Amino acid sequence: MAKIGVKFTVAVGFFGSAIGLLLTSGIGVDSSYIGGILPGMVVFGACVGMLMPTITNAALHGITGQDSSLASGVQTAVQQLGGAFGLALLVTLAVRSVQSDVAAGIVPPVAAANGYSLAIVICAVLLAIGGLLSLLLIENFKPGPPPGVGSPKGEGESGAEPDAETPVLGAART
Repeated sequence: MAKIGVKFTVAVGFFGSAIGLLLTSGIGVDSSYIGGILPGMVVFGACVGMLMPTITNAALHGITGQDSSLASGVQTAVQQLGGAFGLALLVTLAVRSVQSDVAAGIVPPVAAANGYSLAIVICAVLLAIGGLLSLLLIENFKPGPPPGVGSPKGEGESGAEPDAETPVLGAART
């Protein structure tokens, strides 16, 4: 992330996650875990592992120390709501697909695999759209320490020693 910037790391994370899901979307009734699910989930997991911290970094970029906890809370709440709504949408679409397949005479296990595949492909498309949006909308910056961190005393915002009345995180009270 430090060399290519946040914008491209987020885009690679989104596109790689989409590829991982597309690798998994070919599951069927006779698919094995090793051949049908594991390869895509390894790619997906690696890319999501790269994506999530970088999204948090991008969401909190430019936020002052005073507002950082509020911004982090908003970002986390939106992330959780997005996950809940996304899951509700994908499950609804998968169940409807299964119901229509069963009504059309497809055996339930095959219909269920088709429903899972549909939900996985829709999720992959949404991730790819997220990758495109990240390329268009995210400012490309390279993360570094906040202002004043690592600077000599007297320079920057955090160069001063805390006074005796200021609580320090992790300090024992006497």
